[in-house]
Amino acid sequence: MSYTNQIKATSSIKKLLTIIKSGNATRESYIDLGIELVKINMIDQALQSFKRANQIKEDYLLLYNSASLYYKKNDYKAAILLLEKARILNPGFVMISILAGICYSRLNSLKAAEVNFVNILMNDPANRTALTALSILYYNQGRTEESLNLVNRLTSYYSPGANLIKLKTDLIKSSINGDKPKIRNHGSENFVEYDNFIRSVPVDIYTDKYGTIKEKIQMLETKPEKNIQQLISLSLCHLFSGNTASALEYLHAVKTCRAS
Repeated sequence: MSYTNQIKATSSIKKLLTIIKSGNATRESYIDLGIELVKINMIDQALQSFKRANQIKEDYLLLYNSASLYYKKNDYKAAILLLEKARILNPGFVMISILAGICYSRLNSLKAAEVNFVNILMNDPANRTALTALSILYYNQGRTEESLNLVNRLTSYYSPGANLIKLKTDLIKSSINGDKPKIRNHGSENFVEYDNFIRSVPVDIYTDKYGTIKEKIQMLETKPEKNIQQLISLSLCHLFSGNTASALEYLHAVKTCRAS
């Protein structure tokens, strides 16, 4: 975070604290305070602020945001408890299942992780995070055919990277040679690759208090002229929703905009 943005966040925090201390605090005041506290990495204080907002009225976005902060604190069990509450309020919000799948993976509850990633693909068949995670997970479990099907779907939607090409090559070789599926244990190189992938998935709070990521994408994409911040927001929204190709396109547009 730049020094200028840190000053802005600190100034906003002071104003919001003044409102809260005056007794005129609203639910939105606590939400805004939590968001500003996250910007300067005051995670515990942000969680308290979100908790106060949730006590006034719970919603799935605020529960998801709190779960994201618990994830950053490596408290995966606390994150999952909030995510399951958020799921009841909005079962269609894909980020709940993504984060739940990630949290269960970090706890080595791989069956629960699988259920969440499958749930994502039922609603969003091209979700890159879920497709990649499941393909590696099935490969580790010796479920070669299922893994290859998912890898084929991945390569039909997205340009494959080196790791994905290697995985597909191994799966095809196994199928051609008629090898018996080998189940990898948690100490194997392949499980390390799965863990590394899970750790690489971006987890952040959702700062738009209204609507879903898809609605935010639609709103931003309808603007005839987009500034750098809007392009960055679009890139992040597409990344969170699993559409890496569009995320990279908007990231390239940011670079072009800055160069002009």
